[in-house]
Amino acid sequence: MSAKGPVFPVAFDELAVAEDLARLGQGAAEALAALGREIDRLGGLPGERLLVCETEGRDGTRLGGCVKTYVPWPAGRFGAVMVPVRHPERPVGLRVGRFCLRRLICHSLVSADSSCRSRQRTLYPFCTPPT
Repeated sequence: MSAKGPVFPVAFDELAVAEDLARLGQGAAEALAALGREIDRLGGLPGERLLVCETEGRDGTRLGGCVKTYVPWPAGRFGAVMVPVRHPERPVGLRVGRFCLRRLICHSLVSADSSCRSRQRTLYPFCTPPT
């Protein structure tokens, strides 16, 4: 795949993503590793693969200022939530702070998984746009 348009450099919040992977299992780890290889190959994540998150879901999840992508693209089972960050060599970069099942990303949670619900709510400061 070649990117049409801007490509954004991506970094990972290793601790947050490790928590998600521990809960999600091997399939998620493999999907994330494949995403990492693709990001390395492309030099970042193509802008055409970024979707704007809802500002607030029905359950109180606040992700204003965040973007998401599906893993694998375009209709993968998993997703990554990212926030724009300063980058030393490009106008903007992205930082992945959440990796989860796609049905839980930036939508109202239909799952009874209270640990996931509380983790999403704690992302609000993470997803506030940089000043």
